[in-house]
Amino acid sequence: MGRRVSPTTEAFARVKIDALLKDAGWDLADGTSVLFEYTLTDGTRSDYVCDRAGRPMAALEAKHAGIDPVAAQDQGRHYAAELKVPFEAYPLRPCRPDSGNSSFPHCIAAQKFA
Repeated sequence: MGRRVSPTTEAFARVKIDALLKDAGWDLADGTSVLFEYTLTDGTRSDYVCDRAGRPMAALEAKHAGIDPVAAQDQGRHYAAELKVPFEAYPLRPCRPDSGNSSFPHCIAAQKFA
């Protein structure tokens, strides 16, 4: 039997983020819609980049429950600047890939799961 993943780890946060992205209509398995550990032009890596037709729509950074999302905002701001998307920090609320607001991309800075 496998080891149980603690709800306070980043791995657990990623499981929840994956589920939320899937529920929002993002295809995590196609290799193009959601890019994992995406290397930006300056060599830093975003945990997730949601992409639509070659255009970044969001950068997501997984953080475990012990990290204050506000403390991670500089990281999110940096990813937004690198991807040339507006910066907004709020709890994970991924835009749907087929939504009408897809012309306005978002950088989601940090996520904290209790």
